[in-house]
Amino acid sequence: MVQYSWLVGRNRISLMLASSRWLMANTIALANKSAEMATRSYKSLKALKQLKPALSP
Repeated sequence: MVQYSWLVGRNRISLMLASSRWLMANTIALANKSAEMATRSYKSLKALKQLKPALSP
């Protein structure tokens, strides 16, 4: 397997390290978005349940 890397200042950055960090960042962003959507759904459902008795005759 060929390992690509770049020397940046005194640090050597490998393609594998960069791609794993990119993947981790995207995974965290997706998890945060999913949690945000779940929280909004829960709050909407809770608000609907509170309105339901008021809408009943």
